[in-house]
Amino acid sequence: MPRLEEIPPYEVDGKKAFVRRMFDDIHARYDLLNTILSFGQDRRWRKITVKDMPSDGIIIDLCSAGGELAHELFARPDFNGQIVMADISKQMISLYRRILGPQYSGRYFPVICDVENLPFKKGVFAGSMSAFSLRNLTNLGRLTGEVRRALEPRGLARYLEIAHPQNKLLETAFKLYFYHISPLVARFFTNKTYAYRYLPSSLKAFPRQDEAARLLSEGWAECDYRNIFGGMAAVYRLANGKMDDA
Repeated sequence: MPRLEEIPPYEVDGKKAFVRRMFDDIHARYDLLNTILSFGQDRRWRKITVKDMPSDGIIIDLCSAGGELAHELFARPDFNGQIVMADISKQMISLYRRILGPQYSGRYFPVICDVENLPFKKGVFAGSMSAFSLRNLTNLGRLTGEVRRALEPRGLARYLEIAHPQNKLLETAFKLYFYHISPLVARFFTNKTYAYRYLPSSLKAFPRQDEAARLLSEGWAECDYRNIFGGMAAVYRLANGKMDDA
């Protein structure tokens, strides 16, 4: 079984300290609530995210939690690589024992660190990925620069995030559900209600897809996004070479 490793020291500002404490508080129920609040679509969305990740080399899973996204990549029959799981929350990342278990032992390596200040050398990774984490970061420009530095010259990145539906009627229904109903649903599963007030409200401050892609694209050869589920979620795709149109 891989050893849980912490990379000290790293500084955390006010938001990072809050986010780390919040995920420490809700770690036991977080994956279940993601499934409930995404209408059971979160696993399918993760499969879409990892479908064109490199089939070998080392992949870094940013804000990995317990490895739900890593599990989907490992389940891909052609994937022969390894995964570094990086997360700021020790409690969240400790779930890897439950989610990944011994099946992929020796192929994944959990590391506690700040993903906006990656403690890795230049050109280490073949790819980078994340799920439902961009909203919780402080600076997308800082993140994308750090990832680009840590990737191989032809590396690519895929980021799944809750998004803003483009259809006005769908957006209205989505806002009602995500901002008002989902926090009420979450109360049945955790008493840390402050966390599920924060998580929907964080989307209000997160830019729409075009602007998020612009912020992430700095220094990359190509960047685009794919709306899924009517734009309730999006996968941001970045590469330093020609991307497949799939």
